[in-house]
Amino acid sequence: MTSLVSVRDLCWKYVGAQQLALDHINFDLMPGEVLGVTGPSGAGKTTLCMSINGLIPNNFHGDYSGEVLIKDKRTEDCAVCDLVQEVGLVFQDPESQFMGMSVEEELVFTLENLGLTDEDIYDRINRAIRMVHMEDYLDRSPFSLSGGQKQKVAIASCLALNPSVLVLDEPTSELDPIGTTEVFAVLQELKMSKEMGIILISHATEDLAKFCDRVLLLSEGNQIDLLSAQEFFASVDLMSQYGVQIPQIVKAFDMAGCLSKQKMPITLEQASNMFLEVSHGRFG
Repeated sequence: MTSLVSVRDLCWKYVGAQQLALDHINFDLMPGEVLGVTGPSGAGKTTLCMSINGLIPNNFHGDYSGEVLIKDKRTEDCAVCDLVQEVGLVFQDPESQFMGMSVEEELVFTLENLGLTDEDIYDRINRAIRMVHMEDYLDRSPFSLSGGQKQKVAIASCLALNPSVLVLDEPTSELDPIGTTEVFAVLQELKMSKEMGIILISHATEDLAKFCDRVLLLSEGNQIDLLSAQEFFASVDLMSQYGVQIPQIVKAFDMAGCLSKQKMPITLEQASNMFLEVSHGRFG
């Protein structure tokens, strides 16, 4: 199976910086996979986002080496306007992306600039807005919506371009629990469809543990580790060392000290299933 994203020895240093923002980063993203990226502030997470969709090095000045390939095409050889059709990028603040006065205008804006026919635009808008369950909001101003709804509109704007990869940079950090639930419900449906690869950058480890297949840990631009979600979130010492919030479930079982990493539940659902197995005498 061909990877959607291949990052090979990626290095980047901003003009005037004393050290690399990214220092020899390596990973692949496969179709249907969700890769979580976490680490302390200043780790290079947002810089990695901008490297995947070609903003770095195409729109910034700095020292660049290594390569990022999107379906075997090097990002530095592609125009950003072409890359946005392969890599959708959703920022922490969705309002920073809004260009239209209504949700429909917001979805139409980029599609019209691509020169698509009216019929194709209509089909793409309707498909994208159904995917985020916002069909009744097309006439609303995106600025009048709740935080979760705004983020879903930003996601729909990316989905309308039929990308192979969706990159989300702290998409729920400014949302209340209801908004966070709304956004992750959409992402879960996208994951189950296996139509694209997803890269999720977040400090919200409870959500990463539930949602991701693998986790990439960055610190000061360095790639510290790349592990399965189970391995990563059961590694309490590793998370503590790099200031990563330990999920509450993991913290509780780690304090009890009764389980190995392989059996450590990292989500509430896993813990519930484990208790059910214990109650039926099947847990060993």
